[in-house]
Amino acid sequence: MKVLLVSGSVSNSGHGTVYLKNIHKNLEDIDTDVFVPNDAILTDTNIDIDRMHKSDLSFSKLSRQNYAKYGKMGMVKRGFDRVSNGIKFHKDLVKYLKTKNYDVVHILDSEYISYWYLAKKLKNKPIKLVYTLHASDFNLQSFSIGSVYKYLVKSLLNTSFSKTAHVVCHGEWIKDRLVLSFPKLKNKISGIDYPSNAYSQIDKNKLKAELGLPLDKTIISFLGMIRRDKKIEVAIQTIKQLPDNFHFVIAGSLSDYRLDEIESLIKEAKIENRVTKTLKYLSLKEYEDNFKASDIFLSTHSDSFPSASGPVSDARSYGVPVVVPPNGQLDMYVNINKVGQVAKSHNAKDFAEACLLVNSNIDQYKNNVIKVSKSLSWKSFVNRHISIYNEENNEQNL
Repeated sequence: MKVLLVSGSVSNSGHGTVYLKNIHKNLEDIDTDVFVPNDAILTDTNIDIDRMHKSDLSFSKLSRQNYAKYGKMGMVKRGFDRVSNGIKFHKDLVKYLKTKNYDVVHILDSEYISYWYLAKKLKNKPIKLVYTLHASDFNLQSFSIGSVYKYLVKSLLNTSFSKTAHVVCHGEWIKDRLVLSFPKLKNKISGIDYPSNAYSQIDKNKLKAELGLPLDKTIISFLGMIRRDKKIEVAIQTIKQLPDNFHFVIAGSLSDYRLDEIESLIKEAKIENRVTKTLKYLSLKEYEDNFKASDIFLSTHSDSFPSASGPVSDARSYGVPVVVPPNGQLDMYVNINKVGQVAKSHNAKDFAEACLLVNSNIDQYKNNVIKVSKSLSWKSFVNRHISIYNEENNEQNL
């Protein structure tokens, strides 16, 4: 079996890059190539240069930071650019597939219209097309631009799924939501929880000291790209609600916030002396070190984000319990695995109460996190994919 992993959202950082690297690494016994943008560096990986094939298109130019100068319309412009860039990327892919033969083409991430374009172009080729769909809701949830856009492209995607052998999403809750929107997926979709590396022993106090964090306080962290749908303003107000023995770490690059906005939110909450912030792109080591020094990871994603979260899953690798918002895949994941607490509602008071509950029994939560880190590993995640690749095309069952 020969497999091609395709990701148009890979440059040299972020979860998309980690995702591709780890899937490829764990497909070690299968003949596997990758197709990526031309600015994908993929350092520290076992991907042989002869296995890496590139589009003429780059992805880094679509970085959210490049659109901050456009204000509120920046994400609209980025959305249009992603469609255009995605179609061009898949045109390059179609051209490449005319010269190479693969049994499976797995699209790890794709803008929706460009995926529809690709499925249409490959409909007559003897290729098993697998698509990882990261979103969960395509019914009209609100009148936000993102929600309206997904609702409008729903019929196009439904058409493309008739030409798709299998769809992967990150959890059973998401799977159920997608089947409601796309009945054609009923017999060819798998909900596989987002994976992580297994936990290994950490000297937490040593890392706290290295990062200049107080050793006698509980460290609550907010890590990764800082964008509007993560609602950092709610996280900041949560820290305000907590007693002084909690310290807040914010670390990551700003997406659609400005530096002065974050500083103003902290100042208004009057918690300047309880916050350590590193507002820049984090190297992998910086990201890992901040996680390792954390006692609790706080996710305050908005109600319009019911999908899985890379950092919430990454917390397992570092033995860190989590506090997450109610509803959605994050709620289901935390409640089933007992790796933290779900806030009763989406407000600072309830997030603070959840943090206090975790802190009161933190050793038990940490033990649960470590246990789950072994069962939701990258190896088990990729083994599920191998089973999908080996299945006969199941369209005949629809």
